[in-house]
Amino acid sequence: MEEHKEDLTRKRIIDVATKHFLDYGYKKVTMDEIADALGMSKKTLYQFFPSKYELFNAIADEKICTINNFINQIIESQDISFIDKVHAIIKCVSNEHHQMRPVALLDIQKSVPEIWKKIMDIQKEHIAVKFTLLMEIGKQQGYIKTEIPTDIITTVYSSAILTLLNPEVYNSLNRTPSECFQYAVKIIYEGILTDKGLQELKL
Repeated sequence: MEEHKEDLTRKRIIDVATKHFLDYGYKKVTMDEIADALGMSKKTLYQFFPSKYELFNAIADEKICTINNFINQIIESQDISFIDKVHAIIKCVSNEHHQMRPVALLDIQKSVPEIWKKIMDIQKEHIAVKFTLLMEIGKQQGYIKTEIPTDIITTVYSSAILTLLNPEVYNSLNRTPSECFQYAVKIIYEGILTDKGLQELKL
């Protein structure tokens, strides 16, 4: 019972702190503010997370785990078609990034570069693995051209997505992460040529 109570408290701390970090970045948020928002003493907060760094690191791990678990469920589901899997994953990733303010993300990138690197490295690895699985499903179901090597498709996709999800990049484009992600996926799946362009390309 006590362990369950501690788990609930830990989750509540992470939920409240996550909103603060996504709204204000890393540097501006203090443990005092998080403790006040939780209605608990700073001493109690430190019993769960000894430092702001450890708290943020736990939040990063939790976010990564949540997204990956959801994507795994979508890919492994036998009841969802390939196209619906793609739409579900786009919606999931777009919603997650839509919650993040660009200024806050830039601050996180600069203030805790080692955690940012960990997030990007894990995303890069997981995007490659998950997208490879998704492309194989698409080929098996006749949605993806089998003559195009899956590793080439995955490399192009991963590079585009990871580049566009960089705060410096989407800020320079004056776009939100969600917009960049959706346009990148649209280009990858639909291309940029009109019917006229495709007809002339085949000549």
